[in-house]
Amino acid sequence: MTYGCKEDEKNKKQKLYAKALAGFFALMLLFTILSRAADSVAVAKVYVKKAERGRLAHEMFCEGRMEPKEKLYISSEEGFIIREIKVEQGQVVTAGEPLIILDGSDIEERLSVAETELRLLELKKQSLSLNTYDSSGDRAVEKAEEEFQRAQEDLELNKEINGGIELKKDKRAVEDALLNLQAAIDEKEKAQAADKVARERNEIDKESAELEIQLKNKEIISLRELSAAGSAIYAGRGGTIDEIYVKPGEKTSAGNLISIIPGDSNYYFKAEADKESAKYIKPGDLAQITLEGQKAPIKDAEVKWVKFSSSDKNTVEIAVEMPENNELYSGMAASMKHVKTTEEYSKVVPLSAVRSSGAGDYVLGVKKVNTLLGEEDAAYRINIEVLDSDGSRAAVSGVSDEEVIVSSNKPVEESDRVRAKTK
Repeated sequence: MTYGCKEDEKNKKQKLYAKALAGFFALMLLFTILSRAADSVAVAKVYVKKAERGRLAHEMFCEGRMEPKEKLYISSEEGFIIREIKVEQGQVVTAGEPLIILDGSDIEERLSVAETELRLLELKKQSLSLNTYDSSGDRAVEKAEEEFQRAQEDLELNKEINGGIELKKDKRAVEDALLNLQAAIDEKEKAQAADKVARERNEIDKESAELEIQLKNKEIISLRELSAAGSAIYAGRGGTIDEIYVKPGEKTSAGNLISIIPGDSNYYFKAEADKESAKYIKPGDLAQITLEGQKAPIKDAEVKWVKFSSSDKNTVEIAVEMPENNELYSGMAASMKHVKTTEEYSKVVPLSAVRSSGAGDYVLGVKKVNTLLGEEDAAYRINIEVLDSDGSRAAVSGVSDEEVIVSSNKPVEESDRVRAKTK
């Protein structure tokens, strides 16, 4: 009996040890699973990619409006009262259609005044042609020369009579005559200079009078035509009334009365953009223009100019010449897309791969490292220089054939353990 009991107790202990051992291994397996699970949560999952050859595409978008390439401006002599405006903004007019009616009495009065002014100008011109100039200086010099010659002859004659002796009075007479001659010459030169100035001024006055006569004749012709047209101003070409700058009852001034967009005018797309976003666009480039309310863009529209704004040196004005299109009108909203493709770069990476620090720009590569848990992947720094970027990709130098991290499920820093997958 005793021996049998001992055997049963021994068997029980063996079973207990076996269960304990099995529990230990089960617990170890559980810890291993939990550890692996925790590690998979803690270690970042990253996607890697090698740098490749490629070109960057700098895209620019901006909003703007259509403006006509040409405008016709209607003007008139100033000072006429506007009786009636026959058109409205946006109205389509034909060549010869009346635009504005002026006060006829103003025109007739102005014509009468202009004709009187013309007659006065013609009389002024005639008067200038009758001007004469003083020539008395020539006669004064001739007289002084004669007196000088006579004084010399008297001196020689008296000298011969007096046995070769010159008389003091004769010498004084010659000296006085010479002084008088020199004074006459000086006066003549002054008179000639004044005469030259007077003649030049007279010629200028005659030319000025002739120009004034031409302008006055032009004014009279214009006034007569306006009177003959029933005091109306007509459209010279057909088109659309763009702006009306005056109102009935006002007087015409030196400015414009009405502007017209010719019916055959082409259009510019015009917009403003900051100079940084517009640095890749230049005259001659092609752009796509999408009109308001339309989906399909107008392609191959040519950029005509890119210039700094007069009011802000950080802003540029862009004008794109539109192909002929009957749907366009002044003020129509539109948007522009411009794409500038660069030269080919040897190393291009996604912009998401590029990082910056105080030490400069860099990317993170992935390499194998030995750890307590065996060989694992870890991130390491590769210093680079960014040559250019287009918002989604960057051309860089400093990388070779390494795979670089382009995205991850959590933040990754240098030396962090990672689990890499090729993208």
